[in-house]
Amino acid sequence: MTLTLVAWAHLLFGAEPGVQVVNRSGQVLSGLRVCGETGACVERERLWPHQAWRVPVQGEATVQVQGEHVRLATEDGAARVVVGESGRVAWTE
Repeated sequence: MTLTLVAWAHLLFGAEPGVQVVNRSGQVLSGLRVCGETGACVERERLWPHQAWRVPVQGEATVQVQGEHVRLATEDGAARVVVGESGRVAWTE
């Protein structure tokens, strides 16, 4: 029963584990890469303005956005990297 409630909460509130990269820069971002603590990486060539990219990663992750590196812990669920108008990471959550 508890597992079912947790599954429904994830579906309703979007609390999927992993890293989400959100583009609020107004420009097309390139050179995106998310690497998990195992060393496995996923790359994306472009992220258009107002798009978000979710990568299912657990534990620590490193996010590279246009040459800038950010380390995040995703153990509590989802982490988010928001790229602002300057094309640089504005904040993480």
